[in-house]
Amino acid sequence: MLKFAGQGVISLELRGLRDRQAVGTQVQYARPNLSVVSYVDYDTAYQSLNALVLLGTLQLPDRWQLTMDLEHRNAPLITTENALIGQPFTTLSELRKIYSEQQIADLARDRTPVLSTYSISALKQLGERFQAIMDVFYTKLTDTPPSGGVEEFTGTQGNDISYQVQLLGSSLLRTNDFNQVIVRYDTTPTYNVLGWQYISRFPVFGAWRAGPRILFQRKVTDTGYTSIFYAPYGHIDYQRHGHVLEIEGGAELGKNPAGLEIGNTTRLFVSIGYRINF
Repeated sequence: MLKFAGQGVISLELRGLRDRQAVGTQVQYARPNLSVVSYVDYDTAYQSLNALVLLGTLQLPDRWQLTMDLEHRNAPLITTENALIGQPFTTLSELRKIYSEQQIADLARDRTPVLSTYSISALKQLGERFQAIMDVFYTKLTDTPPSGGVEEFTGTQGNDISYQVQLLGSSLLRTNDFNQVIVRYDTTPTYNVLGWQYISRFPVFGAWRAGPRILFQRKVTDTGYTSIFYAPYGHIDYQRHGHVLEIEGGAELGKNPAGLEIGNTTRLFVSIGYRINF
């Protein structure tokens, strides 16, 4: 089944200036084992592709599932108001006292980097109690030039790529318990990070759940500098009728194996949060 949904032309003005003028459309395609959603937003005034998004899910034999999320977009969305970023003004009216409309439009372009994020995920159901998830993430953020008294912004230097593997298990030690192990490797032109994390939640009584959590990371820079970060902490939560109470406490420890004391940090923390889900 194929569906089209066009958003037509969007035209917005702010303080007498055209803020945004764009067209877009959304396409949906669905079959029993495949679903794809695509979205396009194009600014006709700035002649800039605001967003190109493709989301897809494919069900494969033997309980495999592939998911794809490809996004190429302006970040933030390009509007004339972007010209205010980094300026000592809060309104376009103030900016118009110094710059012409064309100069303001140029500033808006300069303050709008382009973000590309691509991810592919493979999920495998292992029996009734286990799941394995493998992910690959790619991120690229462009630079923005200096202009209008605003310094240049440096985006990602090269390609940022992450590889992640998760193993999830339930009802291993107690009925309805939850256990998760995550191993992740991030690589960038300036540093690499290898880390793992363990998360668990066990039923205590009633709607209360508790469990330990451990995070470990090892970071190596392109200059050979190595640092280690680990955080053991505990988590308690209460969830009932849309009410959620969460309590966490533990330590965050950073260490520089090279022996430089300036790289060693210790932080103890306790956090309490409460929210209502409607």
